[in-house]
Amino acid sequence: QYVIICDGMGYGPKAAKESKTVCDILEIFLKSGFSPKMALNMINSTMVLKSDNEVFSSVDLLCIDLLSGVADFYKIGASKSFFYHDGICETIFSDTLPVGIMPETHVSITSKRIGDGDIIFMMSDGVSDASPGYLSGERIKKIIEKDYDDIETISKMIIHAVLKKKCCKAVDDMTLAAVKINIFE
Repeated sequence: QYVIICDGMGYGPKAAKESKTVCDILEIFLKSGFSPKMALNMINSTMVLKSDNEVFSSVDLLCIDLLSGVADFYKIGASKSFFYHDGICETIFSDTLPVGIMPETHVSITSKRIGDGDIIFMMSDGVSDASPGYLSGERIKKIIEKDYDDIETISKMIIHAVLKKKCCKAVDDMTLAAVKINIFE
């Protein structure tokens, strides 16, 4: 199972088009059977070739292997993700550049064993970096670690905290994806 968040650099229609292009190409490569790392390297090469009009986008790719019970986080210029397991929330981060900037890209890969009830939160920088200092990774972790009933409630609390700090106005794209692992025996 895959979860993808692509965030074009900048804002508005141009950034939306950039992120959609990257996401569409990544989806095609993954459905064609390419490994995530190979697909990401090919996307970077494609975007570098198109960069005469500066096409840059972050890529946050979560690959969940349902047979092995392992989740792989592939990040290129992507924002923080949060992995909640057994009452502890861990930050998954990367310090790589977005796709399309350099001819060769570095893909940050983090693997986690997943279990029943684990929750993964992925988000664009419009959420995680919306208000440095106030809604830092630690603040988001505290929201996640509260004992809410479901991931929808937690997701709404995170978005509400960002909007409250920004006077109820989104100043950047705000994407948040939440995945809860349920194992049926």
